[in-house]
Amino acid sequence: MLASEPPIKGFTTWQAEGHGESFETANSAERVRGRVARTMFLTILEKSRAADLVAEISMKAPIAHMIYWTEPVSEFGRMTKEG
Repeated sequence: MLASEPPIKGFTTWQAEGHGESFETANSAERVRGRVARTMFLTILEKSRAADLVAEISMKAPIAHMIYWTEPVSEFGRMTKEG
């Protein structure tokens, strides 16, 4: 996302575990646990930029079994420390 054009400067990533519909690509440990290691990311973008980013990822760095969705954000702000 940092190499995207223009770069996505603000995003959050975290490790997750997927309970998907197929374990064809799961390694042995994932098959025993019954869940697959995944990485999730979250960013807030204009709707058109989100569509461009999905297309860019698909073209430059396709991710097998990538799932994505968009949701409207009714408000976005940043807390500031008073004082």
